[in-house]
Parts: sequence; C-alpha cells; structure tokens
Amino acid sequence: MTVGRLGDGVKGEPPGSITVAHVTASPRSSPPHRERLLAGLAEALRTQEYPTVTIADIVAHAQTSKRTFYEHFASRDECFVALLRHSVAGMVTNIETAVDPDSEWPEQARQAIEALVLSVQAEPEVHLTWLRGAPSLGAEGRSLSRDGMTSFVAMIQSLADTPSLQAAGVPQPSRQMAMVLVGGLRELIDSALEDGANLHGIVDVATEATILLLGPRS
Repeated sequence: MTVGRLGDGVKGEPPGSITVAHVTASPRSSPPHRERLLAGLAEALRTQEYPTVTIADIVAHAQTSKRTFYEHFASRDECFVALLRHSVAGMVTNIETAVDPDSEWPEQARQAIEALVLSVQAEPEVHLTWLRGAPSLGAEGRSLSRDGMTSFVAMIQSLADTPSLQAAGVPQPSRQMAMVLVGGLRELIDSALEDGANLHGIVDVATEATILLLGPRS
C-alpha cells in the first residue's frame, strides 16, 4: 500500500489499492500467493457483495488455483479476515508514513486524517464489506474489531509521543481518549461510505475534532 496526497493517483488505480496486477507488500512480508489471493478477494469485492463471492471468484481474480487457495486459507471467511487485517495494517503504516513529526501540531493532525481518508478511498468496497459483513463472523469478527482498535490506539499514542508535540503542549492521549477518537472517526467514515458521499468532505471536520480532542490543555 502507498499513500499520496488527496487527488493523487494513477489513472484507473486509486492510491493505496490492492490489485492483482500490482500486489503491494504488506507491513509484514507474506508469501506471494497469499498476497495474490488477498488481492483477488479485494478485486472481487469491487463488483460483488461479499455473500455472493465464491472461492472460484477469488482464485480467478488472483489468477491461481483452488489448490493454492486451500494451501493458505481454510475457508472464504478466513481469507476475508486476513484481507481486513491486511487493510488495517496498511492504513496504520500509511498514516505513520504520512505524518511529518517536525510539522506543526495542526498540520500533523491533517496529515494523519488525509492519509486515513486516502486509504479508505483506495478500498471503499473492502471497508463497506467490513461494515456490513464483519458482524456475521461472530467471535472472529469481534476479535478483528478489537485488534483493529488496539492497532489504531497504539499508533495514535506513538505519533503523539514526539519532542515536537511535547513542546507544543500536546499530551500523549490515554487509551480511552484514543479509543474515543478512533470510534468517532470510524463512525464518520462509515456514514459517509453508506451515504455514497465524497470522503474528502470529512477531512476538515475530522481534523478539527482530532485537534480539539488531542490538542494542548489549558
């Protein structure tokens, strides 16, 4: 996954997207065929609702075989969970890469929000499928949500723990405070996706909320 500025991107391929033709490296290296299968599922979700996606669809988009699929995943749901975990890890990496620790605090907040929005814009179908389909995964879906929250909270706390933000009076947020921010941003993004709205339209309010919630205390 890669991140640019809002409005960047190669024609026909949004920045940060997972594609079979250009399977990007995950934050933790994975076997090439596993990456291709994740990309195959992401591609299938661009034109189909998850309940209608079959393993045959995934391997067709991945240009591989069912035998290869079962070498890496026991089921379609297992592949789906792996794709969502891959997506979360990619978003975290994108945001961490986009934030310049030497920038002023408000600019760092905007950089983080823009990187988050770019990541979601690159894979809106994956995020919509997570929103609609994760609850059907039961315990695995709940674990996925908890782990995703933990990853984002740790990222926020890490980004806030820098000399420049300390000098600006920005405290390192508690776990609970970071959870409030992540939950609010997720709801804002989910609502925009469900309404078919342009995600760029939430950047200003999301940045303002981040600054107000995490900024210097009087």
